[in-house]
Amino acid sequence: MKMSPIVFHHLTTLEDKFNFYFPSLKTDEYDWVRNPFIESSSNTGLLLCEEDDLACVSSDRGLKIKHVEVPTDTFWIAVKE
Repeated sequence: MKMSPIVFHHLTTLEDKFNFYFPSLKTDEYDWVRNPFIESSSNTGLLLCEEDDLACVSSDRGLKIKHVEVPTDTFWIAVKE
């Protein structure tokens, strides 16, 4: 089945825009967001003060229990508060 040139052009343009607005990300850099309690040897890209804050979160046993009990977004909202 051959695609019409108009449809092909539209889909190609759509793909280009998608790639522009949503570039592929290395998700392993953000493992600490999904689980701040795992040991991570990868560079998180955080500033030193942010790494200190993350160390405080990851060493809090109460937060570790909460992390297991609630969804990720609810967990991080609780951490912020």
